[in-house]
Amino acid sequence: MEAYLQLKGKAGQRQVKGADLCMLHSMAGTGTTSIVHLVGE
Repeated sequence: MEAYLQLKGKAGQRQVKGADLCMLHSMAGTGTTSIVHLVGE
């Protein structure tokens, strides 16, 4: 959700100026699976 708000410029006081790319990272299982998404506007 935070990544979406940042890219849309709707994060209020948390807004990163000029944000147009974000990285989402998730670790699953016992740390043997890692997923990374790069999302841009």
